[in-house]
Order: sequence, then structure tokens, then C-alpha cells
Amino acid sequence: MTERPGYCDLKEVTTDAMIDLMGAVDNGLYLTFLRWAVRGYTTMKLHVLSGNKSVKLTPVENPYCVVLPDDFASFVAIGVNLHGKFIRFEKDGRIASTTSELCGNEIQSGDESQTSAPNTYYVNNYSYTYKVEEDNNRILLRGYPVLGEVVLIYVSSGIKIGEPTIIPIKVREALISFIHWQYTSFKVGATGSEKAERFARWQMESNKLKRLRINATDLYDMYINKVITRY
Repeated sequence: MTERPGYCDLKEVTTDAMIDLMGAVDNGLYLTFLRWAVRGYTTMKLHVLSGNKSVKLTPVENPYCVVLPDDFASFVAIGVNLHGKFIRFEKDGRIASTTSELCGNEIQSGDESQTSAPNTYYVNNYSYTYKVEEDNNRILLRGYPVLGEVVLIYVSSGIKIGEPTIIPIKVREALISFIHWQYTSFKVGATGSEKAERFARWQMESNKLKRLRINATDLYDMYINKVITRY
């Protein structure tokens, strides 16, 4: 990639943060770290989320699950379309995790403008439940029989894995501090003081960023400059 002053790639920031925290890039955790980077960037209000999006997914058994879309930013609901109405599943944190990574795939996507109905889906008096596992890039499901299709409603980051996402280099330190905070928050054995220190660092870098007043024109100019370097 051609280096130019003023901007960098979101993926570069992600890998830098992983090296800081783990000494190397762990491909098994890369998606988790990238999603933290996306959240940190959207939290800074420098990137406009595309709103709720729906996608049809095909579940598989053993484990009964579906894979999260590449542009997944945060969860809204999961369920089925029944006679033209979205019926949501219930959350169940008791579903046991497994080590297998085999999950269903996306079969069709689209925009979701309607809010989901607070109903539960029953088949033969058996309710369907779910557990979101972002670290494993999937949603575990429970219910019988195994469904041929489910609908996931989520907030899209607008960022696709594998595509470059140009960001102002001025946000780099704040973004890395956000990833450090998220990593420590979910790290087993992390102390309260460690979590508080990481959070305080993120707050400090975030406050610095607010004073820079980066606007949409800056971002557009950076993107155009990046595109020009490809030709």
C-alpha cells in the first residue's frame, strides 16, 4: 500500500493493536479485534452507520449456529419470517459453547426498515432461543426442528472485511486505546484497576480527538486521495 500522510487503514490499526496486546496477529481473533475497531470508530461519530439491516442465514447442526456477517457491528434481533411477520427468538445465555467453528452461511441480504415484533417463535410448543458469540463469529441457536432459514437483524458498520477503510491518522491513538479497553474488559483474569486504567486512557484520547474537530469533508478528501494512488 502506498503510504500517504494524513490517513491510514482501519485494518492496519487493528493489527497494530493486536501486536501491542498479544505480540503477534492472531487470525482466530482478528474479526473480534476488527469489530472493536469498527465500534470505536463509530463511537467517535466519524462514520455514519447504515442503520438496521437484515440478512437471511442458513443454520447448521453440531453446533446449531449461524455465522455473523462481515459488516456486523452490533446485534438487534434474530428470528424467522412467519407469514410476512418477523418473529424474534429469545436470548438464552445458558446455551453451552463448543470448540467447533462450523456454522451456517449467508444466503440473501437486504435492508430492514421495520422494527421486530416482541413475539416468540414456537414449533410444536418448543421455543427457539439464541446466544451471540462474537468471539467465535457466530450465533448459537437452540430449538427443534433445525430451521432451514433464519433472519438476523443487526446494525451494519458499512465496512466489509477485505475492503480498505480509510480513516484519519489522527484517530489512531484513540482507536488503539479503545481496542485495548475492550480487550481488557473481556480478558479473563483482568483486574478492576486494569480495566479502569484502560478506560481512563480511552477517555483521555477520546477527549483529545473531540478537540481536533475532524469533519466529513476531511474524510472525503482522504478517501479521494487514497483512490487516486491506485491508478
